[in-house]
Order: sequence, then structure tokens, then C-alpha cells
Amino acid sequence: MKVSCDIIRDILPLYAEDMVSKDTKELVEEHLGECESCTDDLKLLRKAAVIPKDVELWGMNAVKKSIQRRRILTALMVFLLTAAVAIGLFAFLTRPIALTAEEAEARVIEYGDKVYIEFGENVDCYSKSIQWDGSHSLRFDITVTAYRRLWNVHYGNLRLFEGNAKNGDGGEYASGTRRICYGNGEKGEESTVLWGEPLSDHVIELPRLVLNYYNLIALACGLALLGISFLLRRRSGGSWAFCGAMLFLCYIAAGWVVTGGEFLIYIAEDLPIYLGMILVCTIFLWCAFLCGRSLYIMNRRERSA
Repeated sequence: MKVSCDIIRDILPLYAEDMVSKDTKELVEEHLGECESCTDDLKLLRKAAVIPKDVELWGMNAVKKSIQRRRILTALMVFLLTAAVAIGLFAFLTRPIALTAEEAEARVIEYGDKVYIEFGENVDCYSKSIQWDGSHSLRFDITVTAYRRLWNVHYGNLRLFEGNAKNGDGGEYASGTRRICYGNGEKGEESTVLWGEPLSDHVIELPRLVLNYYNLIALACGLALLGISFLLRRRSGGSWAFCGAMLFLCYIAAGWVVTGGEFLIYIAEDLPIYLGMILVCTIFLWCAFLCGRSLYIMNRRERSA
């Protein structure tokens, strides 16, 4: 059966892929045995259909690496955010909760020339401040506040030794403790005298605000770097400035997570611990931000490609 070359060329792509019936295959092969032009077209078609093995492997490896990198970044971001939340949960469970003098069962015990302050079993820790009376005498006031924690880390009574219990002979250079007060500043109430001379003025023991000063510094630095990143938004330095600004903003967010949004320190000895938790949480949040930023850049490049 005589078939034109145009019909054979239409069938050649299917023939090259072995997607024709037996009768059609015999017809094409019969024509190819007589037509050199169609035979050359078949060779060119098969040569074009063959993909170099190294090119195919490179494309597959590139896709595989992209998927693997995306999974690693996602897993790392989830781990870092989980670690930051865990730090915040630990800080919440160990955060001191102020007690009143009645709740703390605070009482003063005199033993010879010494004075002790004893708390009940529900007290886990306490804060203490000493204030001199400002005169030439060596007499001073002591203010204590007891706290409990949701995660109880203490069992039994706490006893605090406060030194000389004698008020002296009343002279100008009398030596010793003038009074011991219990601070209720966290509850917005005045201090109460547990032992010694009564208070002549209204006194409220305030919590320490040092973390607020650090937050103001971090906020100022973050806003400054955000401004620089906006000015350099079309340059490579703008990206670095934006990442630096996010570091300071992550510090503020970490402080909010660790302190429960209060940014207050009630016990001076806890300040290094809270600062350490805030810094570690800052690193976790910032690294999570970098992972999320890398994922965003990868998605944007894939969409534009």
C-alpha cells in the first residue's frame, strides 16, 4: 500500500514512542524501508527525545535538595518556636507570686541578741532590702516579701537571720535593726511592721523595673535599624539592617514571654536568671525568624521562576 510521506511524518512521533497498532507499525516500517527522507526524520526525532542522563539527574537532585532544605528549615523553625514556648512555660511555673504577711505566716523570733524571720510552708522564696535611716547612727530598716511559685521547689519552713535585734541605748550612734517590715507593694498596699518601731510615713515597696529600661533600649535600637533598612531597601545592607532590627524586637517578645508581659523583677537574685532565659529565648525566636524568612524567599523565587 502506497502511503505519502506527509501521512508517515504525522505518525512518526507515535511510532517513535511505540504507541501505534501492529498494522500501523508494519505500514510505517514498510515506508521507511523505501524512503530515506522519512528515515532521517525518525532518527532526528529519536535523538531529540533522548534527554542526557546527567541533565536529568541534575534536575532531580536540584528538586530533591530544595525539598530537603525546606523540610529542614520547617522542622528547625518548629523546634525553635517550641523551645521558646517551653522557656516561657518554665518561667511562668517558677515565677514568684507575692503573698501577704498573713498568707506567708511571717513572724519574727528573737533569740538572745539575734532576730529571725520565719515563714510558713507555702513560701518558696523571699526578697529582702535594707535601708539605712540616713542619720549618723548605724540603725537600719529591713523590708521582706515572701513569694510562692506554681512549681513548688521548697518544702518546710524558711528562716531568715537578720542580725542584731537590739535597738541600742537610743543615743545618736545606736546600732542595730530599727524595724522589720513586710512589703506588700506587689499588691498595691503599704508595708506593715512585723517588729520594731512603727512607721512614721506611708511606705510602699516597689518592684524592680530594670527590664523596662532594657526594653526601651532594645525598642530604640530596633526602630533605628528599621529606619535604616527602609532607607537601604534597594540595597543588600537593607536586608542586614532588617534582620538586626528583628533581633531587638525578638528580645522584647522574649521578655514578654518570660515575664508574662509584666517586665518586672521582684527578687534581685532572680535578675540574672531571668536575663539568661530572655537572651536564650531571644536567640530561639530570632533563629526561627531567619528560618521563616528563608522559606519565604524560597517560595517567592519558585513563584517568579
